[in-house]
Amino acid sequence: MERQWGTFQDRLVTELRLAGASTTQGANRVLWGFLPRFNARFDVPPAQPSLAYRQPPPGLCLEGVLCFKYQRTVARDNTVRFGGRSLQLLPGLERPSYAHAQVEVQERLDGSLVVSYQG
Repeated sequence: MERQWGTFQDRLVTELRLAGASTTQGANRVLWGFLPRFNARFDVPPAQPSLAYRQPPPGLCLEGVLCFKYQRTVARDNTVRFGGRSLQLLPGLERPSYAHAQVEVQERLDGSLVVSYQG
């Protein structure tokens, strides 16, 4: 994008000057003639013409992917500090305390917080 912007700043100004465009309508006319020539000159066909998009795997939680993620260490009192607040972690069936464990705090796009331990 930066290279293209530099080209527009350099080449397009010259094209406008050479065409004698002195009004907005004249500049638009030059621009609509310039863009197809510019695109044809620098157009590169894709290496693989098929679509690059894939379907997400079934069961993928997009809320857990499209969020802000922060690593935290659980304090001795089973809390995590995040955003000026203390989040109390409840004991789990497999682990009564998460003290000194590394957890991931997910700040989701809807504003909710999720604390995750090893997935």
